[in-house]
Amino acid sequence: MKWLISSRLLSVPKREILERYIPATSHEFLLNINSRHIPALGVIWSSLLLDAPSAATWVDCLIKMESVHHLPSALFLLSCIGISAAFIWKFLIHPVYLCPLASVPAAHPLANVTPLWILWQRFRRREFEIVTAALKKFGPYVRLGPAELAMNSKSDMNDVYGVGRRNFDKHASYDAFITHGQRNIFTALSHEHAVPRRRIAPIYARKFVQANAHVRAILHTMIYQRMLPILNDASQSATQAIDILPMLQSYTIDFTVAFVFGLSRGTNFMLDATARDEWLEAYVLSYPADCMFWLQECAALTRFVQYLGLGDWLLPKGHDAARKFLDDWTLERMRQAEYVFQCNGESGSSFESGDFPILYDTIKAGFAKSAGLDDCFAPDAQQELELAIAARDTFGISFTYILYKISQDFSAQGELRKELISIESPVVDSDTRFVLPDSRKLTDLPLLNAVIHEGLRLRNNMPDAEPRLTPRGYHSSDIGSLRRLPPGIRVGAYFWTLHRDEAVFPNPETWDPSRWMGADDKNKNPNKYMYAFGHGSRGCVGQQLAMELMRYAIAAIYTNYRTSVADESEYPGDEGFVGGDCREKLFLRFEPIVSL
Repeated sequence: MKWLISSRLLSVPKREILERYIPATSHEFLLNINSRHIPALGVIWSSLLLDAPSAATWVDCLIKMESVHHLPSALFLLSCIGISAAFIWKFLIHPVYLCPLASVPAAHPLANVTPLWILWQRFRRREFEIVTAALKKFGPYVRLGPAELAMNSKSDMNDVYGVGRRNFDKHASYDAFITHGQRNIFTALSHEHAVPRRRIAPIYARKFVQANAHVRAILHTMIYQRMLPILNDASQSATQAIDILPMLQSYTIDFTVAFVFGLSRGTNFMLDATARDEWLEAYVLSYPADCMFWLQECAALTRFVQYLGLGDWLLPKGHDAARKFLDDWTLERMRQAEYVFQCNGESGSSFESGDFPILYDTIKAGFAKSAGLDDCFAPDAQQELELAIAARDTFGISFTYILYKISQDFSAQGELRKELISIESPVVDSDTRFVLPDSRKLTDLPLLNAVIHEGLRLRNNMPDAEPRLTPRGYHSSDIGSLRRLPPGIRVGAYFWTLHRDEAVFPNPETWDPSRWMGADDKNKNPNKYMYAFGHGSRGCVGQQLAMELMRYAIAAIYTNYRTSVADESEYPGDEGFVGGDCREKLFLRFEPIVSL
């Protein structure tokens, strides 16, 4: 393309050269240029086109341009104009006026033309407040970038978080949770999650959870040998108070690890604060709340910086070591479980109650069967670690909030205790009675389940948009009234805002467990719009187990104690969110109730 350097190079064969590189019909572009907006070109176009026929070609114009002495390079200028026009079309005219998202109101004018605006909000950790304010102002759909959308429409949830084609792929930001280079149920972006999910679904079903002897033995240990002794010690202290957040985090982690690997290979974080703090510190360093922007939104840049040995510029010191610690921690328990299988066989009857590695055995058997591997096959550590992390990070925070709200509602406490002592074999802290009630009896208690649902609806863990992508396997997708969306559009919904929809939940900011205890004209079937465990085919597979844990713990607490808030000065309550590092503290006072 050296002929573009200067028009002086155009010698006798100039028309042949130009006709080879310049489309003959491109004169329409010239004729449509508004010279009023480009004054410097007005004279040029006039001099070129006054004598030219209406069908003048670019070749004719370029030849005439040789006579324009004040233009150093006509071809160079036209190339710049063409590139500029293409740039304006691609990054301004098309995204603002012609693309499928053009009709969606933008959270900010820059959101129409660049993703940098929403990236800046995420970097500042202000995405949630900015986006929810925009949704409140503009309605159920808001544009966050040229190819990004936020939604707040309960009627359209099935279009994005449904099943089959309506269950959109996850966004690549979930890659931040991958370890060992392997995906699992949580980090799988597309429908490959379905197969491993089907493998483990039976052991998470309500019928299995409520009837399995090993599950009940683990629960019995957690309640009678760990939780109730801790609360008894707290109630005998001078303040009768305890920081409830680490205890409930430990409760869920201890149970989950025992469910995966068996009690003897599990953790005892409820009673061993040193081991708990070491594990939680490693977790916080592995998934640092202040730095997740780099891991999720700028993953390629972060990997490059780490490759250069400069990872500490973006991530906290010790990040890689902490991840290795968690991986080794999980792998060690896998090796222990495998050794026990080799010694005892794989029959649950050969294990002590609660010591059978329920989930490990299920994952191992499922993977080995599908891959045609032998009995020595061991599943990836990330599959097990994922469950412990989920228990700690979401469940513990949500459960703490539930107890916080119950502790402020003394009337509900009284009614709840009446309900709990009405069942056969209530959870009484006694030297002679160590019997768990039938799970089905707790499931049937309306107020117990109502306080759990209301707490989950209003929980104060940091909201996440659950980002998805319109699928690439289809020409276009529809979301509600938005039609023919191309593949690769990022879509997210904050369940936090959906749980505060006044059309479904009257007085949405008010703690009101009664809304779950019967439908009325204003509040029909609120469970239909409950997204505490996600939605659709990628909802939380362990939700039945989580509900079981909460029912038994609440039954144990409020059968034996009255609770009240002792100190919430370091707890956000309803005014903020508990961060991913869980530095917050909530002290609840436990006053013993006279034994039955």
